[in-house]
Amino acid sequence: MFTNPVVGGVQLIRNAIQSVNYVPGVSGWAIFRDGTAEFATGTFRGPVVIIDPATGTVLATINANGQASFQTVEAKDYTINGVSLSATLSAIGKGIVGQFRTSSTLPNPGTSSSFVNTCWTQFIYDTARTYRISATTAEFKNTASVADSNLMARAVFNQPGLSGGASNEIVHLTRLSATAGEQQGLGINFYMSGSSSRTIGGSTMTLQLSSDDGVQWTHQDASGTNIFMWTVEDVGPLITSIGNTGTPSGSLTYVVTYTALASRSYDGSGNYIGAPDGDNNIYVSTFADRPYTNERFEVIFDGATMRSDLSGATFTYARLWLYCFKAEEANGSVRFGVTTDTAVETVLNDSNIVSQTWADDDAWPVPGWAYFDLLSSQGGHTTLDEFLSFSGNGIIAQQPFPHGVAATGFRGYGTNGFRPYIEIKYTGNAPSGGGGSGYGTGGYGTQGYGI
Repeated sequence: MFTNPVVGGVQLIRNAIQSVNYVPGVSGWAIFRDGTAEFATGTFRGPVVIIDPATGTVLATINANGQASFQTVEAKDYTINGVSLSATLSAIGKGIVGQFRTSSTLPNPGTSSSFVNTCWTQFIYDTARTYRISATTAEFKNTASVADSNLMARAVFNQPGLSGGASNEIVHLTRLSATAGEQQGLGINFYMSGSSSRTIGGSTMTLQLSSDDGVQWTHQDASGTNIFMWTVEDVGPLITSIGNTGTPSGSLTYVVTYTALASRSYDGSGNYIGAPDGDNNIYVSTFADRPYTNERFEVIFDGATMRSDLSGATFTYARLWLYCFKAEEANGSVRFGVTTDTAVETVLNDSNIVSQTWADDDAWPVPGWAYFDLLSSQGGHTTLDEFLSFSGNGIIAQQPFPHGVAATGFRGYGTNGFRPYIEIKYTGNAPSGGGGSGYGTGGYGTQGYGI
């Protein structure tokens, strides 16, 4: 009927039907007799199913709700909420990339600096990554009857067969010392990275052991219950170096402690109370069993170092920590003052007091640590400001008139481990580390509370 039909019945007679603007891979559409087709875009109102033509197995589906299921998905990258998935994954560690483990006895170390290859593991080294090399603790014994000895352990990195690869590069060395017959645990933990004399590719990390003096050591974990592991772990990319040698500078946050340099107790007339309580213990107010009436105390700190460290700082907290060991009753009131004294006096001179701050009717733990807040403000100044702006060097304490309701005893400079100290957290320049100051919390007061 038709001289050149497109279809005969329901079959496509021509090789293809296509739009007038069809250009393969560019524009238009086409449907071919072999079952293939090309379209610019498409809309499906039902599910899409992809089937393996040879087996009939469903390889992938997209249902009418937009949920997809695939066998595998390959892509150079995915972006989720503007964040590259590839970049995120590359910025984290890959975990363990090489490991040797055994429950058997390790070979005995060599002697006289002749190193024995104890164990090794393979891994793929990447110059842009950072690696942690570790060994679980293994017990070795100095078998000598009389001699002291040193066990030498070293990690050796090697890239056999790689052009330019590292050849037997010693990347770590440690030493154990033991007396005759003594047993020591060998544990290794270090990091390595970079490309110095190394390249990308297959590598080995070997543990070698020797004694440096000819004395034989033996591995003691022979029971089969102690599994020894020699591990290489990828911990992340080699980032740009941040920092420098020496003391850091700039607006960093520090916690610094200033330990008391001296302390003394004084009687009601301001006269120094001698041994044993002149330095070891310091008191406020009057105890019935002590003949010194209304006692006071003075604690000296290195104010010059504090002023140098804290110049221009922004403070998070500043605390005077005291260890209370005795109180007449549960609540002990204390009035603190800042003095310009650089050393404790024989007679306390009130003219050197540049400020007074009240801490009224506060509960001191007995026994225990507690702190007075040096950032509390009285008369427009904080107690810390009196140290920094008014040449303060010490703290005096006495009963707060007219409240003298309780006598309180604290440990003083003479009781090591319980000495008063000032703890300050601030943002600013690095502390000098002198004058009794140091990094980190003082190790005291963590079970105490604030006054």
